[in-house]
Amino acid sequence: MEFDLCKMDWVAVSAIATFVMVIATFLALRQNKKQLKELKRQWQEEHKARLEFSIDTKYCTFFLKMQNVGKSDAYIKKIEINEEFLNEIPIDCRKKLLNYLCTNSLRIKPSKAKYYVLSEVQRDDLEEFKSIPIIITAIHNSGFIQKEEFTINDYDYIGRSLPVENGIEMELKGIKEYLKIIKEKMNKYQEN
Repeated sequence: MEFDLCKMDWVAVSAIATFVMVIATFLALRQNKKQLKELKRQWQEEHKARLEFSIDTKYCTFFLKMQNVGKSDAYIKKIEINEEFLNEIPIDCRKKLLNYLCTNSLRIKPSKAKYYVLSEVQRDDLEEFKSIPIIITAIHNSGFIQKEEFTINDYDYIGRSLPVENGIEMELKGIKEYLKIIKEKMNKYQEN
């Protein structure tokens, strides 16, 4: 059997080659679509808002701290706090919590925190109060539901307090540290 290039049906060969290329392109596009979908999911996961709940104290006052440790703004549609814990909070603090935190939507920027007073007075039953579980459910505008459960005891604040600093105090501390470094460098320069 002889193979003659002149007698070959080049139109049929090109049609077959084109058909194979179309299938290969279709499969490549399908795979790229899957990869893009996975990259988008990873990017959203990496850049979504993440709330951390904790308890801070200052001068015998307990604060609920909500901090956004994510990379985008946290838009929260609703916050729910369990009834058992709310019943232990003084009535004026409970009303403020329910009015400001549990009934209004809120926004927390990345690396920012919001503080809510839980108890402003020294409690006689502090040990009992510290062991009551706090269950917080945050419902984000995106539909994501975040549920945290902890107690004040989880933070072991017996005999110490943590300062609650606002942004200006933190900036002033940073400036003070920077000036201290400059002063040390100037002293070294004068010694030489």
